[in-house]
Amino acid sequence: MTTRRQIALILLLVAVLPLALLSFLGIRAEVEGAARERDRVMSGVAADAARAIGERIERQLDNLRADVAIPGLAEALVGDGARFDAVLVNRVLALVTLREPLNVTSVALLDRRGRNVADTRASAVGRDEGGEPYFTQALAAGHPRFIGPWRGAADDAAALYLAAPVKAPDGAVLGVLRVQLETALLGQALADVLSPHPDLEGLVLGHRGEVHASTDARDPPPRLATLPEGQGLATEFEWLGAPHRGAIARVPGDEAMYVVVHEPLAQFEAPVRARLREWALQQALLVVLVLGAVVVVASRLALPAIRLTAAAERLAAGDDAAPVPETGSEEFRRLSRAFNAMNAQRAARLAELRASQEGLRWLNAELEDEVARRTAELAAARDSAEAASRAKSAVLANMSHEIRTPLHAIIGLTTLMRDDAATSTDRERLDKVGAAAEHLLGVLNDVLDLSKIEAGKLDLRPAPFSLRDAVRATLGLVRDAAAARGLALHERVGVEPDRRLGDRLRIGQVLLNLVGNAVKFTPAGAVEVVVGEAEGGAGVRFEVRDTGIGVEPADRARLFADFEQGDTSVSRRYGGTGLGLAISRRLVEHMGGRIGHAPREGGGSVFWFELPLPAAPAAVVPASVPAAPPSGPRPARGERVLVVEDNAVNQEVARASLERMGLAVDVAASGAEAVARAREADYDLILMDLQMPGMDGFEATRAIRGLTRHVHTPVVAMTANAFDEDRQRCREAGMDDYLVKPVAYPVLQAAVQRWVASA
Repeated sequence: MTTRRQIALILLLVAVLPLALLSFLGIRAEVEGAARERDRVMSGVAADAARAIGERIERQLDNLRADVAIPGLAEALVGDGARFDAVLVNRVLALVTLREPLNVTSVALLDRRGRNVADTRASAVGRDEGGEPYFTQALAAGHPRFIGPWRGAADDAAALYLAAPVKAPDGAVLGVLRVQLETALLGQALADVLSPHPDLEGLVLGHRGEVHASTDARDPPPRLATLPEGQGLATEFEWLGAPHRGAIARVPGDEAMYVVVHEPLAQFEAPVRARLREWALQQALLVVLVLGAVVVVASRLALPAIRLTAAAERLAAGDDAAPVPETGSEEFRRLSRAFNAMNAQRAARLAELRASQEGLRWLNAELEDEVARRTAELAAARDSAEAASRAKSAVLANMSHEIRTPLHAIIGLTTLMRDDAATSTDRERLDKVGAAAEHLLGVLNDVLDLSKIEAGKLDLRPAPFSLRDAVRATLGLVRDAAAARGLALHERVGVEPDRRLGDRLRIGQVLLNLVGNAVKFTPAGAVEVVVGEAEGGAGVRFEVRDTGIGVEPADRARLFADFEQGDTSVSRRYGGTGLGLAISRRLVEHMGGRIGHAPREGGGSVFWFELPLPAAPAAVVPASVPAAPPSGPRPARGERVLVVEDNAVNQEVARASLERMGLAVDVAASGAEAVARAREADYDLILMDLQMPGMDGFEATRAIRGLTRHVHTPVVAMTANAFDEDRQRCREAGMDDYLVKPVAYPVLQAAVQRWVASA
């Protein structure tokens, strides 16, 4: 853009923009005020129309209250019509008709079973109307009821209904007096209110958009494609193919009927568009006048700059000897002298640049070769690391699956055999087998946790939790083991507030590890958990104190190392892999804390860890602790369960465990067999393995979900796959829950009770 145009633009903006902005703000305020006033008028008319319809309905109900009390009407229904006087009843029905002769379609007397015993339409006598809503609601309410437009079982079109219970002197309901009115009653009331406003139109709608009445002479649709929103507010919707704007109000006394007063959006916006056109014309005239003055002023101001630009262009073309004229103001003359000096310097430096350019070209080529070589090396290293990570994940997943599958069979069969054991010796031996299997499962879980931490895939899920509840829950898990060794368990939580924000699961895992070690390495005495403020008040400090064997000073440096214990003789005497403290250290550091050990005065150890756990915000609602699953066997009700499992031993364990709960069990050895069984039979629950030959559990679940009879059947994964990505795949396939093998009997029983009860 040239200097002349820049100066002209600046002057134009300074002169015109403020005036245009102020004018536009005034126009916008004027337009918005007119729109608000129009919306207010339509809102008031809508409220008046809704009130008029409500009053018309209430007047009809008042008339009906008087009609049901006419002498002889109740007597005609006493004793199943034993005292029925047809002449008297028909006279009463005719009297009711005269109250609204233009809109009444029929008046009928129904007995207490809903049978039409008298009707102004003779063809309707004897018809059963006991299932119609006007009959059932009048009986339930005990007083006259209005039912909005409703299409009866034997009616060709929707109608309005008034119904009032006919009662004996003692208050017993003998039958119902029913009045059927044309829906034109709504249109008449709507037209009466809108008559002073010929530019407005009106609708009476149901709560789902059904069009009950309209003041538009054209045939209305049965319902609106887009429903108006709000009540008493401006709303826009489509009516007969064109956008409309209006206001909506609910009819008093009827939650399902609304009045909409509206007009075409183009008609609503016409004054606005006219005012905007007028404003645009004014602004265009102002711009033309100012532009002429701006062009003259800009030309005079830009002339020195134009001359200097022409000189600079000659200099840029390579004409080093071309003089730059010194014209214009003092600033322009100084700029011209600077151009001349720059011309001399340019020639000298150009020679230097040409000499150095060749050297830079050589260095650049060498640098590009080095970057390409390093990039290739880094790409190869990255690919190698990614391949190693994938291989490690695959090995860990396969190892987890291959160990958990037999563990599931061992723990399941041990539980079944223990319950059936004939002697205490057998039960004790089976308890030891179960304990060994649980120990092996703990080692497997530790290895997987360590792998997740090393791979950076361990996610923290902070949430509000109670410090006291966390400590008590941990002590509850080791209480039996402590009692077997004669140890006392103590807790002392001396920090406020009690509710903190953190990952309770991981904090409980660390605390349980330390408390479990304290119980294992304490032959006698007590174990105490103390919770207080961290040093400097920057967090919470957890301490686990015991009176056990302690730790030698030379062994303390190795306490939290991977796969190590303080003394190798400890593993032979007490067991353990040395992973527990290593995982605890990594978890604490991952949560931004620190962990350590100190000898306890008088013997024993103090293991501690500190975490930055801020107080839970008051606005956060604490997550409720899930209720413990109900204990004891569930009473048999004969529900049917399909077990999908390719391992024969696990089939046996699942069948025996479920039959013990009183369930009927079918077994499928593959995904294809499971789909075939689901296609032929109904099931209350499906337990689905994931890894199977042929069709796996994910594909089988998607196929079962495609069957109409099993759209809502609970499907629970019961698998040895223990990784988070497996859980996500289960949810995406349509499964409702996820159980990781080995599944203990109480866990299986709780899952069955939860999902079978919801089926």
